[in-house]
Amino acid sequence: KKKSTEAVQDVSFFLRKGESYGLVGESGSGKTTLINLLLKFLHASSGKIMLSGIDYTLLSSTEILQKIAVVEQETHLFNDTLAANLLIAKTDATTAELLAVLKLAQLYDFVQSLPKGLETELGENGKVLSGGQRQRVALARALLKNAQIVILDEPTTGLDPESANAFMQVVQDVLKNKTVIIISHVLATLRSVDEIIVLKDGDIWERGTYAELSTKGGLFSAWLGLQT
Repeated sequence: KKKSTEAVQDVSFFLRKGESYGLVGESGSGKTTLINLLLKFLHASSGKIMLSGIDYTLLSSTEILQKIAVVEQETHLFNDTLAANLLIAKTDATTAELLAVLKLAQLYDFVQSLPKGLETELGENGKVLSGGQRQRVALARALLKNAQIVILDEPTTGLDPESANAFMQVVQDVLKNKTVIIISHVLATLRSVDEIIVLKDGDIWERGTYAELSTKGGLFSAWLGLQT
């Protein structure tokens, strides 16, 4: 066993193309550490991380960040136009590309209804948008980046149940060919993922589908019982 001071120990798993994964655990369980390792914000003191068969040590941080997109819990939008906020993900994107990802994120009709369309000023942190619309802009950014892996950090925070369900349906539809990691304390958000990884004290405590874990009588089912 490795030193207990390490944030994660003996953690081993594969992420397959086209599959989705839920990552759950209490504060301090190792979720953030794992994501920071994947983004190469941290370096593993032992073990190995591979991306498409290439050792992480052979890849630069820039190369890794080109392959991974993050939809953060609090979508940061600049006090600028919608187009400018999307172009952060791909500075040379065409108008057709911007409209294409907005269609996928189911924002196209809304944008077309705006008098200035893509040139609409979003205001301070996107105040002209609802919470669900801000998350869809973040999703459109990830789609524009065309990354292999998409990480969604608490994607339904602040959304009512109807908006949360609608957003997760869009995620499921448009990211089906990507590798998707969803970090969420709202366990119902993870109903449709291929596998859920439950972390505790820096180790994988249990893993399986939502259906399997909800009836297993372990940590996941206990947490689920508190949310229903």
